[in-house]
Amino acid sequence: MRSIKHLLLLLIYLISPLTLSGEPPQLTFNKLTNKNGLSHNRINKIYQDSYGIMWFGTLQGLNRYDGLRVSNFDSPLTKCDNPISNQLILTIFENQDSAITITNLTGEAAVYDRQSGKLIRAKTQLPKSLINSSIYARNKVEDSEKNSWFAFYGGGVVKVDNKN
Repeated sequence: MRSIKHLLLLLIYLISPLTLSGEPPQLTFNKLTNKNGLSHNRINKIYQDSYGIMWFGTLQGLNRYDGLRVSNFDSPLTKCDNPISNQLILTIFENQDSAITITNLTGEAAVYDRQSGKLIRAKTQLPKSLINSSIYARNKVEDSEKNSWFAFYGGGVVKVDNKN
């Protein structure tokens, strides 16, 4: 009887951590909308960079979320210059130097400068066949000279010079 009691206590001891750790973790969700800083509620592209910053491409511009606040690049209230004329952001990519490159609906590309907090227009314009079309960049690679190459589904390849 005593050995059964010890065996039963041993089983309870071994099983109890499993039942205690079987509880689901508590998850917290924050909802970002135009009421708390996004430039628009329609999101075309979401990207998390190597620093953990969340980037949102919307119908009305690029938004940066650091976990505390949203900064947008279409508002005159920010200190960031928006060098692109169309606010509909289609693509967001990061290169080897952690520079964020975006493209918009009219084919313009810009690179985010982390030191100044500004977007700098890239010298390359997308081909006219891609402008205002439903063709989106599907992939991006960087060459040894730090140029970004965007591959468009059904639209070819475009080179963006990240150095200038």
